[in-house]
Amino acid sequence: FIVMEYVAGETLEDHVERAGALAPRTCCHVMAQICSAVAEAHRRGIVHRDLKPGNTLITTMGGDPFFMKVVDFGLAQRARRDPDLPALEGGEDGENFIAGTPAYMAPEQIEGDVADERIDVYALGGVMYYMLTGEAPFSETNALALMYLKMNQPPEPAARRRRDLRIPPDLDAVVLRCLSVRPEDRHGSMKALRAALETCADAKSWDP
Repeated sequence: FIVMEYVAGETLEDHVERAGALAPRTCCHVMAQICSAVAEAHRRGIVHRDLKPGNTLITTMGGDPFFMKVVDFGLAQRARRDPDLPALEGGEDGENFIAGTPAYMAPEQIEGDVADERIDVYALGGVMYYMLTGEAPFSETNALALMYLKMNQPPEPAARRRRDLRIPPDLDAVVLRCLSVRPEDRHGSMKALRAALETCADAKSWDP
């Protein structure tokens, strides 16, 4: 048997389905914590590969009602910084094996390319999009059509998708950068993404 931590609360996916989209400042607060957790995995050379609203848990700790936990590292693998290395040390995961949740997978993940930290950056862009709009970045339900869209174009900006929610333009820009088709156009690390979010959250123009 396996002994695991019990986390009292709900997934981010369940919370948004129940209560609706998160306020921009709450989104930044939530995502900053997720970035820190994933950054620790990256520091140890591990890429999560399946970050999504259903794999993040909301609990209460230290008076914070949005204390986050990142879970389900079942598809994690070692980051491949050298394309000549095997796809996965000690595993059966082949180079062209597709693993993850299509709605949040990075384009290069779909193509079976080298997995590095930027696929997690892409996935968190999708998670933020979901937090801010209540919807995944792409509404296409056909898996093949969805994969084609993700590999060829960015999603509609969150602020345009949900004009009623008044999503700040600077936060929308951070999300879209995460969701860039080309890895080199995204935030290069969790630290860089968290810094961008902290800058957004400090914006004086945002509503309290």
